[in-house]
Amino acid sequence: RLGSATLGLSGAQEVGARLGALRKRGIPIVCHADGYDNASLLLAASGCSRIWVSPAGGVDSVGLSAQLIYARSLLDRLHIAVDFLQIGKYKGAEETFTRDGPSPEARETLVGALRGMRAAWLDGITQGRGKPDLAKVVEDGPFTPEDALAKGLIDAVGYVDEARDDAKKITGVE
Repeated sequence: RLGSATLGLSGAQEVGARLGALRKRGIPIVCHADGYDNASLLLAASGCSRIWVSPAGGVDSVGLSAQLIYARSLLDRLHIAVDFLQIGKYKGAEETFTRDGPSPEARETLVGALRGMRAAWLDGITQGRGKPDLAKVVEDGPFTPEDALAKGLIDAVGYVDEARDDAKKITGVE
């Protein structure tokens, strides 16, 4: 039961991989959430045999992005001077204080990191669900529960007690 958990992508990937290992051993994993975001969808797709979402929820998979805040102009207005020593083109930790936008090297680094994270996120979802075509739609969210079901992002829409009953049925437990 994920409820309305908020996770980072790395934590979701790790937990999803551990649940996925159990799933590969033949242990059914039924997951239910109030709604899924990028990270919880990654966890569910890579770790769960069946994915449920509440009728009032949805799947808010919208892709990955980053936003950086630059304070150079603010510091200038406040008459605050900063002094950093930068050694190397790709060492730009100070840029948020010394620039009003990223240097070409910082932009290249950020875009590269996001590209790698996006690839890992998409691979985790498509491989976990066994549906390569999901890569075409997963970033088009947010989705209503019905839309997510129609697109194959989830398996069922219902409440947590219905998901629990489904898990009992799949495992033969009473």
